Formats: sequence, C-alpha cells, structure tokens
Amino acid sequence: MRNLVLISIIMALSIPAYAGNHKLPFVGKKYFNFDVGLWSAQSITIKKNGYTVIDSYCTSSPTESCVDYKGQYRPIMKHREIKGLSYKIIDGKNIMQLQNGKVSYDCYNFSGDTIPCVTKLTRTP
Repeated sequence: MRNLVLISIIMALSIPAYAGNHKLPFVGKKYFNFDVGLWSAQSITIKKNGYTVIDSYCTSSPTESCVDYKGQYRPIMKHREIKGLSYKIIDGKNIMQLQNGKVSYDCYNFSGDTIPCVTKLTRTP
C-alpha cells in the first residue's frame, strides 16, 4: 500500500513538467500572428497539467474568439475544424502552422507575398 501511495505522489509531482509523455514548452499564455493584420492574432494557453487551448479571432465577429484546439498538449495539435491543419511549437519560442504535416505557406507579409507560416510566440498581443 505504501508503494502505491509513493507512486501516486511521484506521478502527481511529475504532471506539471510533462503532459502525457510530452514535455511542456512553457506554461502560461502567449500570442502569435501568422499574418499581418489586426484580426489575425491568435493565442495559446498551456496549463501546468498540460491542458492547452489555441484561440483565434473569428472572422464573423472580431471581438469574440474561436477555439482552434482544445485538449492535452501534444507536439502536433490538430485544428478542431479544418482537416489537415495543425500547429507545432518549436523550441518554446516559435509556432508553426502545418498543412498535411508540412509547413503551410498560406501566410502573408506586408508586401502581400506568401511566406511560411512560422512566427514568434510573445507575451503580449
């Protein structure tokens, strides 16, 4: 019985550092923006237990957010509605948008050119 209690304590203490078997890249809320423009900002929130939410602004209402992903942190997090679209955090500092497992090129710079969908995670929007 003591061994079971000890194992339970060790598992509980390890939860903040790992979600499932995946090391968390950070804990808290960070913002990112793949495209230039006011309504394209997104955020990712990762809790100590690994629960993760990726929000973006809805095109139908710029004041409300849409949930793109909700669940345990994973190295690749699949978009809830868009088939083949997913997100990947790189080194805890950048986020990449994937399309069918490869980096997406559906993002735009100030000149209107398409660019890879990879951007920095920041603490402010």
